Amino acid sequence: MSWKCHSATGGLLDYEEIIMILYAAGMDDYPVYMMAKFNLRSPHSHFMASYVRVSRDNPKLVGSRLRIIHDWYDKYVDDLSKTMILDSGAFTLLRQSRHSVKDSLRMHKTTGQAFNKIKNFEFYLEQYLEYVVTHKQLFTYFVEPDIGEAIGLGKIKQWRKSVAGIGLSNDRLIPVWHFGYMTWKDWEEMCREYPFVGVPGYNKTNADIYLTIIPRMVYWAYNQYGTRVHSFACLKPKLLSQIPFYSTDSSSWKAGERFGATLVMQFRPHRDAYPKIVAYKEGSIREAGQAILASGSSNKLNQLWTKQGLADVHFKALAAQQGLQAYADYEIAITRLWDVRGIRW
Repeated sequence: MSWKCHSATGGLLDYEEIIMILYAAGMDDYPVYMMAKFNLRSPHSHFMASYVRVSRDNPKLVGSRLRIIHDWYDKYVDDLSKTMILDSGAFTLLRQSRHSVKDSLRMHKTTGQAFNKIKNFEFYLEQYLEYVVTHKQLFTYFVEPDIGEAIGLGKIKQWRKSVAGIGLSNDRLIPVWHFGYMTWKDWEEMCREYPFVGVPGYNKTNADIYLTIIPRMVYWAYNQYGTRVHSFACLKPKLLSQIPFYSTDSSSWKAGERFGATLVMQFRPHRDAYPKIVAYKEGSIREAGQAILASGSSNKLNQLWTKQGLADVHFKALAAQQGLQAYADYEIAITRLWDVRGIRW
């Protein structure tokens, strides 16, 4: 199908295929519920949910997270090429604990409210596998459990085989390569066996090694096997303009609901080296309105913000919708950049 969006200069961009997908992470949260409440359609097509959040509800209940997000996704996300990733959420749980990953294994009593949900890692692996089996028709891709550092790579590989045993093909599972305990040989094996793999996102703790190793890994995967690479939790415009990831994810689209910011994709070829997503906050309502109009979006959000203020629920729903519009526009802009360079998935 053809993809279209309005550029910052008012021109219409048209592409048959998106090169870099930007997954809207955290769709299992309040912004989606509010968009569903006001019957707002999504201008964006790709989402990520967390097993840790959606599994807490009984899927048989009408008001469960899973039912709400899928009813909205089926009804208000029109694009036939839409996709949804289920993230295991394991690393988030471990990070919320006051202890390190390895120390958590040695503890007899768990700490932290979220971490109490997991009594032991093997039980967690069984639970997640069971959830994948039950809901494999509802999600496009599943991310493997992010706890190899704690339980060992061997157990993660065993879990991958268990997934294959339930009839889930390799092209729907996203194995994840990690610094510290995985090697280049592990990367080669993953890229050979799986068409879609993941790498950790960029942060201050891994900055130097990330910029040294990850670009080489991504280009190698692209040239050797055509393997698609996903970077988790990464929305750094300069980085995404330098490394041809197949996809990345971020929850920044919810900034309107959380912080009162209006997200707009900005790319002025004569001034900007790469496209980026700009957050206009309350102190720059006029600029936000101008930017939204320039991007081809409605000015309703700016009007509502001015008249009713940040606390209005309808405003928050519209702000979430505008955040998704910025994501859709960004996908087109970054596609244009990589298409010129000859990168095509």
